[in-house]
Amino acid sequence: MIWRYHPEAAEEFLAACVHYVEISPELGRAFYESIEGSIEKIVSSPRAWPVIEDGVRRFVILGPW
Repeated sequence: MIWRYHPEAAEEFLAACVHYVEISPELGRAFYESIEGSIEKIVSSPRAWPVIEDGVRRFVILGPW
């Protein structure tokens, strides 16, 4: 599966990474790895997550942030 960030989502992700790194480098790394790991799971099994409406699926990311 080919995927890419929507430009606004990419900006938001980068800003969030910077925010968490400023709080703590470890927190920034944990946030980045959590998002990237979640994307890998979604890409490897895109139909595994529950449909919430009109074919839209939900994957919940939990973390210390």
